[in-house]
Amino acid sequence: MNGIPKYIRKVYSLLICPEKEKNYYLSMIKNSMDPKTEPCDYASVVKKLGTPEEWVMTRLDFSDPKWQARVLRKVRNQKRALMAIGIGAFCAIVLYVLGRFFMGIF
Repeated sequence: MNGIPKYIRKVYSLLICPEKEKNYYLSMIKNSMDPKTEPCDYASVVKKLGTPEEWVMTRLDFSDPKWQARVLRKVRNQKRALMAIGIGAFCAIVLYVLGRFFMGIF
């Protein structure tokens, strides 16, 4: 079983940098493991490279607390915005369906 794609997906979701830089980091992961000679299940990938969180922390310099706080705030705000959009879309659909139901169209 190949755990490299799962590891890469997790690292990709944690990286907060331009797309070109993300691709560079992901190619580093792909090139570091050889599926023909090494076991590549997820546990062995984590054993060799560390957890995705640790890998990202070592590649992107998170030693500065201000930088780390800014990145975490950005991720938190993105999640909040996505939640608000989802809730808004859900409410709009519910109101539309209820309106059609009470107008007797259904």
